[in-house]
Amino acid sequence: MAAEKIIMGTAPIRAQNNGDGTFTPLFGFDPAQAAAEDSDLEIARGLVTGITSKHRLGGHAAVTTAVVNIAPGGIMWFPTVASTVRVKALGNAADDTAGTGARTILLTGLDENLNVATDTLVTAGVAVSVASTITFLRLLKAEVILAGSGRTNDSLITLEVGAGGTDVGIIDATKGLMESSHYCVPAGFTAYVTRLEILTSGTKMATVTLYRQGGADESAAPFSARRVMHGVSDFTGQDDERFRSYIILPEKTDVWATGVYASGTAGIEVDLDFILVDNTV
Repeated sequence: MAAEKIIMGTAPIRAQNNGDGTFTPLFGFDPAQAAAEDSDLEIARGLVTGITSKHRLGGHAAVTTAVVNIAPGGIMWFPTVASTVRVKALGNAADDTAGTGARTILLTGLDENLNVATDTLVTAGVAVSVASTITFLRLLKAEVILAGSGRTNDSLITLEVGAGGTDVGIIDATKGLMESSHYCVPAGFTAYVTRLEILTSGTKMATVTLYRQGGADESAAPFSARRVMHGVSDFTGQDDERFRSYIILPEKTDVWATGVYASGTAGIEVDLDFILVDNTV
């Protein structure tokens, strides 16, 4: 009897060894699935022109019986006017340009035209940092790039608008990344949501809702309305949704998650996977 081999994919496939270096699938082989898996890898490797894969990691460590945005401290920023961004004062002395903690923070966001833009902040310990030169209409990511011997941020880092007075995001202590479920589709692109995973750390029932809202560049009423995109209610543990029909998000659309517990206080994590496609390809 010819030897058999297990070919691993989304599901294992049993195949017969033909003796010449080739294998014939015996059952369970789905050519469309195999092609899709190869495509996912090619996209992740950056080999498909105009198409990139994206992952959002959002978390809130202390969700209560009040609805909050799934992001550190529940902070999300939806301005109608672009602003510079800086590190807020009263941080930790270790998170300084010569300290053991975070030394530089890379900001990735959308500028006043909702085009992707990046800038780097240099930390200043307990003092406010110099503001970014880029003005942002949306902040998509903030991550520690250079650090001292501690290899990441020593303490919580709060980001605020350049003029002060409005917080725009938080990097929790030792995380090195702003874990926000919020994303905004850049101008000229379309996002296709492929997967949503929700994790709760408590034993109480949780409700998590995913919202979408168009018109990120709108500055006066009437505004594009917010509406529910997906949700799970009264559950604990893990909920992993893989969308057979991708959820389509046009350019300039915000997407984010909120969470609430029926009782008690615990953490909620929301992971979002999507494919971002350049509208010109």
